[in-house]
Amino acid sequence: MNTGLKSKPNTHSDQKSSLRVSSLGSLGELKSLRAQIDALSQLPFLQTAWMFPWIEAYCTAPSKLHFLLVRNSASVVVGYAPLVLQDSLKRGRHFVFVGSGKACADYMSFPALAGYEAAVATAVADWLHENENLWDRIELDGIEASNTQMIHFAASMEGHDCQSEAVSTLPSFRMNLPNDWEEFLSSLSKNSRKKYRRQARALDGKSELHRATDRESLEEGLRILETLHTQRWNSLGEGGCFASPKFGEFLNGMAQEKLAAGTLSLIWLTFEGQPIAADIGYYGEGGLFTYQGGLSPDHLNLEPGRAIIKSQMELAMQHNLTFIDFLRGDEPYKSRFDTHRIDNVRYEITGRGTRARLIQSILQIGRAVKSLLG
Repeated sequence: MNTGLKSKPNTHSDQKSSLRVSSLGSLGELKSLRAQIDALSQLPFLQTAWMFPWIEAYCTAPSKLHFLLVRNSASVVVGYAPLVLQDSLKRGRHFVFVGSGKACADYMSFPALAGYEAAVATAVADWLHENENLWDRIELDGIEASNTQMIHFAASMEGHDCQSEAVSTLPSFRMNLPNDWEEFLSSLSKNSRKKYRRQARALDGKSELHRATDRESLEEGLRILETLHTQRWNSLGEGGCFASPKFGEFLNGMAQEKLAAGTLSLIWLTFEGQPIAADIGYYGEGGLFTYQGGLSPDHLNLEPGRAIIKSQMELAMQHNLTFIDFLRGDEPYKSRFDTHRIDNVRYEITGRGTRARLIQSILQIGRAVKSLLG
C-alpha cells in the first residue's frame, strides 16, 4: 500500500544493519504480521489481542492509524510503534498510543528485539522528523518513568529541534505474590488477618466464585461487570467507563481475544445468588494485571472489593504467577497490600513548526490559568 509517506532507511553502526520504517494504516495490513508483532512483547497492552479491538472501536475518522513497523535489511520486524494520529481544535494534529483514552493502556513503549531498543526508538524519531508535516504534537501516555528506550526517543526528538517534556502522571502499584494464601495472611498485621477471616466467615456457604471459561460464561461475566461497575459509579454521581459505548465495544472484543489466547481472568462473586463483585484482568510477563472492576453498592458491608481481589490473588498464585499489578491510580485499596510504587510519565513533544509552537503556547497559558483558579 502506497501511503505517500516518506520511508527512510536508518543505519546504526551498533546494529550493523539498515533499519527501515513503514506506516501501516489498516487492520487488514497488520493481521498478516500478527505473530511477528506479538513476539516482541508479552505485556497485555502491547499484544494484538488488546490493540486490534481498540483500533476497531476507537480508530475511526478523523483518527488515522499509523502503526510504524521497523524492519532490518532482511525485512524482519525488529520493532514497532503503535501510533494513532488524532485531530482536535485544542490540541491540533497529535500522535497518541494505540490504547489511549478511556482504555488507559499502561507500560507502553516501542517493543523491540533485544538489543534493538535504542535503534528502534531512533528510527521512529527519524520517521516522525521526516514526516513532520503530518503532526503538531506527540502525546504518549502510560509510560514507566524509568523506561530508557522512551527516554532515548524523547532525546532523539529533541535532537530534531522538537520540544519535549515528561509530565508526571498517576503511579502504578505492583505486589510480589507469595506461594499461597496462608503465606500472604501470615505477612499481614493481626488486625488485617482478623478482617479477612471475619469476611471469610460472613461469605462462607453463601457465596460462589464464577469464572469466564467459554463464550457463554464470558458474555455473562461481561454483563455482570458492566452492571456492577455502572451501579457503583452511579452511586458516586458519575457514569463510569461504560457510559461510552465505544468502551464496551472495545472491552468485549478484547476479552474475546484474551479468552481465546488463554490470558483472560474474568471473575465474579455472587452472594446468596446475587452478583456483588466482578473483576477483569490479564496474564502476561509472569504476572496478573487487574484492569477493571465493579461492586454492588448494596453489599458494601461485605467488602466485596476485598473479596474479589482476594480471589484474583488466589487464582494468580495457583497459576504460579510472581506478581499482581494494580496498574495506574491511587485508589485507597492498593495501600492495603505490600505494593511498590512505579512512577509513570506522559511525554509531550511539540513539533518545530509555527503552528505547533502556537498550540503549545496556548496550552501552557490554559494550564497556568487553571492553576491560578484552583
